[in-house]
This record gives sequence, C-alpha cells and structure tokens, in this order.
Amino acid sequence: HTISYSGTGVQTCALPIYYRRFYPIVKRIKAILQSGQLGHTVYIHSDNFEPINPMPNQPRYWLMQPEKSGGGPMMDMGCHRIEAFTYLLGPVRRVSGSLSNARYKRQVEDTAIAAFEFESGAAGMLASSHAPGIPADTLDISCTGGSLHVPVLNGTELHIRDSKAPGQVSIERFETLPNVHLPLVEDFMQAVSEQRQPAVDGAAGLEVTRLLDMIYGKP
Repeated sequence: HTISYSGTGVQTCALPIYYRRFYPIVKRIKAILQSGQLGHTVYIHSDNFEPINPMPNQPRYWLMQPEKSGGGPMMDMGCHRIEAFTYLLGPVRRVSGSLSNARYKRQVEDTAIAAFEFESGAAGMLASSHAPGIPADTLDISCTGGSLHVPVLNGTELHIRDSKAPGQVSIERFETLPNVHLPLVEDFMQAVSEQRQPAVDGAAGLEVTRLLDMIYGKP
C-alpha cells in the first residue's frame, strides 16, 4: 500500500495509500468536529462489509494467504477505516481485536471486530467482514451535542443531527471524486516539490500498522 519517489536532491520517500482523508465528505466531518459545534466527540463506529472469497484461480486469491496478505478483511479493508479514525479523532490509546470465521473456512478471518480507546477519551468500534451477503460502508460519529451519519463512505451524503434541534436532520451532499487516488498523489508530488512532509506520511502508515498488529495480536 505504498508508492515511492526519489529525485535529484530529494530523499527517497514512501507514501501510504490512505486516501480517504481527502474525500470532501471526510474533510467536512473533520471541520465539524474541530469546530466544536456538536460538542465533544464520544464515539465513532464503522461497518465495512464486502462479500469476498476468491478461488485459487482468481487474481485476488493472495488475500487468502496470510503469508502474503497478513490477514483478512481488517488487514485489507479495515486499515483504511483505521486511518480515517485516527485522522478524525486523533491518537489511539488502546485497541483490541476479535477475529473469526463466520462463513468461510480459510486461513484468514472473514470477520474482524476492533474496539478503540482514543487518547481524547472517545471510544470506537470497527467491524470489517467478507461474510455478509450485502455490502456496507457506514460511518457514524456521536458527540455530546449531536451526531454525524454517513450511509456510504464512498457516497455523497452526510446526515447531521444537532441536539439543539431534536428530530431534525440536515443532509449535506458532496460530489464523488472521479479518481479517488488523485488528491493523495497530487499532495505527495507537491510535498516533494516543496520539500515538506505529505499529508499522509510514513508516520501515519506506521501508526495504522501498529494498531493492526495489536488487533491481530502480533508481538
């Protein structure tokens, strides 16, 4: 999940391919949380489901081989939501994980659950699974003064509830990016040109890897 660049006078650098923080809808959520208009953030939750079970003759079968993939859906898909969690809520104090095979008998899990405790005191839960028959990619954030709901993280709608107006839902709509990777690559190239750290740097990738190791119980 990295791209790298090495040029004259510039050190070789690697870029983790965590691009969801560049989504307009995710940037808007970040701005709302930072503004404090919904109070203190207390809980974040995401369900990330995609039915995947490739056969040995299919290109993505390597995902089923732990020596190549490192794990199942949490390693493949969940890592991107973990990066979004840390971008939105900040550093994680503790995380624990539960891995299971609810549907498929294979070498990697088909379902993984991770529970987070952030340094801010907020809590979080991430469910990443290949087992459900219907895909899901939701994001929910609960605050002391309201809540945010994203029906589809790759979609266009953000639902905002404010405790000052109970029963009302404000829906904001955003355009989807024609190429979801392009803003990440553009920021990276600008960082190289300006000799600065990219928005998603090696430290961000290392932190996601640290949390994944804890979820998978790796030393």
